[in-house]
Formats: sequence, structure tokens, C-alpha cells
Amino acid sequence: MNALPPRPAPREANRDTRRQAIVDIARDSFLAEGYAATSMSAIAGKLGGSKGTLYNYFRSKDELFEAIMQEECSSESAALAAIVEGGDVEDVLHRMGERLVRFLTSERALGVNRLVSAECQRFPQLGHLFWENGPKLTRKVISDYLAARMQDGSLRPDDPERCAGYLVALFKASLHQAFMWNVREPLTDTEITEHVNGAVETFLHGYGARPAG
Repeated sequence: MNALPPRPAPREANRDTRRQAIVDIARDSFLAEGYAATSMSAIAGKLGGSKGTLYNYFRSKDELFEAIMQEECSSESAALAAIVEGGDVEDVLHRMGERLVRFLTSERALGVNRLVSAECQRFPQLGHLFWENGPKLTRKVISDYLAARMQDGSLRPDDPERCAGYLVALFKASLHQAFMWNVREPLTDTEITEHVNGAVETFLHGYGARPAG
């Protein structure tokens, strides 16, 4: 019988709970009010503590924003990494596409994208933090998978990083812009499947392995 993992000490557990509360409050504040309008003092006030206490957890607003990006994106990267573990190429691409489309058109993901788009010109570091902790990690998972499939002959050899960019673009197509601008209703399961089918078919038309002879 496997031993249960040790429980965190009460003080450590309380610190983790407090940190999570800060991240949750800051995320809601950033999304509702924007990055510039959200101050560490305001976050501390909503938390019910002092700004000094807040700085014990995060040294700056940038560091707090980075923690939010890591939390928002790490679960998606992990989910994609699990998807690419099994199945043939077409099946994996379909499951990958459905996961990405659902995530990218979710209100939470759209809110983060809108926030970064609105603020990154005045605060260039936001774009960098978002890219490093979000899209870059997603593309790394996809490009590593494509590289392996190119290596075993399942896909036509090419630059896997560039191909990952093409594949993500196909999955997003016109959908992401329409959702970013709030000009369309949520997708039905059927619409997601049809959209992903078209993206995968298009990608494999260009990069699927050619029959011998």
C-alpha cells in the first residue's frame, strides 16, 4: 500500500491559501479594471491586509501578473502534453484542436487576451510575460509533438516550430477575432467539431506523409 504524501504544515498551508487568495483577487481586478488602474494598494485593500503583507508574497505588480499567467496557462499546457501521449496523428490533432478551441474561446482566456492587447503598448512587459507563460509554452508542446511525428515519418519533414504556428493559426482561424471583438455567440459542440475537422484536414493536406511511389 502506497504511503500518503505528507500534509503541508499548517503555517505553510495558510501561506499557500493566502497566496492563492491574492492571485484570485488580482486576476479579477486586472480583468475588471485593467492593469494600469489596478494598484498593489487596491489589491491589498480587497484582500483585507496591508500592502506590506502583499509585498511579502509578490515583489511587484509584474510578478503578481506573471503568477496569474502561470496559473492560467500551466493547466492547459499540461492538458495538451497529456493529449499528445497516445493515438495516431489525426486523432491527436483532433483532440488537441478541440481542447485549444474550447480554451481560447472561453471567457477567462478571452479576458486575459483582451487585457494584454489593451495594455501591452503602455506596458510592454505584459506582452512578454503573457507570451512566455502562455502561447510560447503551448507552441512548444505542439512543436515537440510535430517534430517527433516528422521523425517517425508520420508527417512530412519541415520546421516543427513554424508548423506549430500554422496549426494554431488554423485552429484559431476567424474564430478568435470574432470572440475577441464579442461579435458571435458561444460555439456548440457540433460547430467546434466541424471547425477542428476543417483545420486538421487542411494541415494534413500540406504536412501529412505522402504515400510511397
